[in-house]
Amino acid sequence: MFYQYRFGSTLFDESTGELTINGLSVDIQPQSARILGILLKHRGEVVTRKALEEQVWQGRFVGEN
Repeated sequence: MFYQYRFGSTLFDESTGELTINGLSVDIQPQSARILGILLKHRGEVVTRKALEEQVWQGRFVGEN
């Protein structure tokens, strides 16, 4: 299930990865949209790097930078 998250004048549509601020579309890379969606879905919780790596990069190696 996908959600739309609104915080202040910002809207994030998890199903499309679209981010709008003050009604203006903001370019966001698909990987960044996935990370934002995960963080919003788990707001108020600690999301570990390992959890992000598993969900976004499917276990592929991710460097420190």
